[in-house]
Amino acid sequence: DLVTWQLDRWLPARVTPVLDAGCGTGETAIWLAKRGNWVVAMDSSEGMLAVAQRRAEEAVVEVDWRIGKIPEDIPDDDYELIVCHNLLGYLPEPAAACAQMAERLKPGGYLSAVVSNARALPLQIAARDGDLRAALQAARGEWTKRSEVCQDTLTTHTPDQVRRWLIDAGLRTIRQGAIRTVNDYVPNALKTDENYPDLLALEKALSEQSPYNDIGALIHVLGAKPGSGSGS
Repeated sequence: DLVTWQLDRWLPARVTPVLDAGCGTGETAIWLAKRGNWVVAMDSSEGMLAVAQRRAEEAVVEVDWRIGKIPEDIPDDDYELIVCHNLLGYLPEPAAACAQMAERLKPGGYLSAVVSNARALPLQIAARDGDLRAALQAARGEWTKRSEVCQDTLTTHTPDQVRRWLIDAGLRTIRQGAIRTVNDYVPNALKTDENYPDLLALEKALSEQSPYNDIGALIHVLGAKPGSGSGS
């Protein structure tokens, strides 16, 4: 998983406690718990939390699972790391949500944000889907997508927007990586178990290189709150 690979490269060995804001089915929360961190994981979907709890039991890790909406129900505690992956595009005010999460960080703490990338959208629609008219709409910012998973409208954002949200929230943006830079354009016939190591190696090689780290299907930006621990 490229997100956890990036977090492993970018973060100290332990960053506890952690809040997973919009944890979904728990992949990242469980990965963080396996590393010895105390994790509070929150999602508004009872169904997704049920899946996450089963996965945690199978992995034999303890996570504090909570039902709630982000940012309204963010716990009134301080964290060394908050991860908010694949959620901000569904919120009406993502910048305000980032500011609220930043307030809950300890000095030197980190905010990890993953969003669907508006810069990749025209390429995806044209090259993968073959719909040039929709690709043009996406290039003009006139295209929206309804998520089959969340049953909600997904808004894409540019890396510049995400970095600005974090900066306006008082954080330093210290790392940026792309996720699925080439995967979506590789023919399905090549997506075999035999080819997977090479595809993953290529994704890793491109994920932090410019200009590729600006055009992945997803963009991962890490911000740090000034203070001890984050190098400031």
